[in-house]
Amino acid sequence: MKAANLLRWYPRAWRDQYGEELLALIQDTLDEGGPTWRLRFSVIWGGLRERAHQARNPSRARLVLVSRWLTFILVGSIGVLLPQAFGTSPPPGRAGYVTAALVVLAIVVAFIFAAVLAGGVAAVPTLVRFLRAGGWPKIRRRVAWAAGVTVPAAAGLTYLVLTSSSQPLAQHSTSVTDLVVFGTT
Repeated sequence: MKAANLLRWYPRAWRDQYGEELLALIQDTLDEGGPTWRLRFSVIWGGLRERAHQARNPSRARLVLVSRWLTFILVGSIGVLLPQAFGTSPPPGRAGYVTAALVVLAIVVAFIFAAVLAGGVAAVPTLVRFLRAGGWPKIRRRVAWAAGVTVPAAAGLTYLVLTSSSQPLAQHSTSVTDLVVFGTT
């Protein structure tokens, strides 16, 4: 394997910017022979790390943001519909399952709450430094977009909470709630 072939492990944009320098460095370290296995491994590993680093681009960030919003909507819907499932008693043989499911659900909710809270607290100093360094113009559109999406989502969730508590369980078309809580369809 030639030293120039090792550069193919790096993304094209990186090779265009730094490829000649790395190739010169590799050729300087080579003795009369070809690259050693250690040098090959090091260059391949660096190329893979750089590809992984560049894979985290804004289009992927949008996908992650959408999936997080969908997760919040799903959890919010479950939070709204779950109390209604307890309007009726579970079948006698399923009461232990319901209790165990509630305990597991409470543990999961507590863990998620703690993780989100810890992440938010850990991010505050970095956000303050970023804003003090003049970063507000860079994020103001994203903050406005997030606020614009949060307001209708919060309004919809409030509507669900208010309207769902006024209807009996039989009027809801939520077989998922029955499946999760009572184990029936």
